[in-house]
Amino acid sequence: MKTKSIIYRTLAAESEEDKRLVYNLRYRAYTDCSAIEPNTEQLFYDVYDMQHNCQSYLILKKGNPIGSIRECIYLPSRKEYNEIPLFHVFKDVVEEQIGLDKKLIEVNRFIILPEYQKKEYLPKIELFKQIFRSAINFDISHILVCVREEHKNFYCKTMLFQQLSDSRPYPGLKFRTVMLSLDFKNNYNLYKNDKNNPMFHSLSILVDKIVYD
Repeated sequence: MKTKSIIYRTLAAESEEDKRLVYNLRYRAYTDCSAIEPNTEQLFYDVYDMQHNCQSYLILKKGNPIGSIRECIYLPSRKEYNEIPLFHVFKDVVEEQIGLDKKLIEVNRFIILPEYQKKEYLPKIELFKQIFRSAINFDISHILVCVREEHKNFYCKTMLFQQLSDSRPYPGLKFRTVMLSLDFKNNYNLYKNDKNNPMFHSLSILVDKIVYD
């Protein structure tokens, strides 16, 4: 599936070539901030990249890859959808504050190359639209993400996420993260019934593009 804008193109990374582009983008972004050790492959991937319930997306600017994002879907009724990375660290928080009976998406490995990080906002929104599309398709209850504390404002102020945890290490990375949650089903339903509420302005940008384009 591909979506287009004048400058950007997003696509699901399904071919081996596209997956390697994703892994190299991750490597460049995470080594730039010393979150991982350098390696000779110049690729960064993990076991979840091979799982059926995980999908990475790639964004290109004028044909050049500049960022990627990965969704890991948890469906309690399906065994092949029962493992997501944050369960290694925050499963107790999910169980206590959301419930393991809910359908969930974890967003992770969300990166934009350093040279585009501060200059451009749209690539982040374009990538996150893929997550919202999956949330609608799978009837997801909550969207979860683990981020460094200094990055949480993007999610909390722009997309109505709420912090549910203290700071803890995240698998495979050298920094601590907090877990944020978006009650997607509730907020999506509120948005549909009250589109004029400014609280849902950012959500409307994402959802309207998916539902009505």
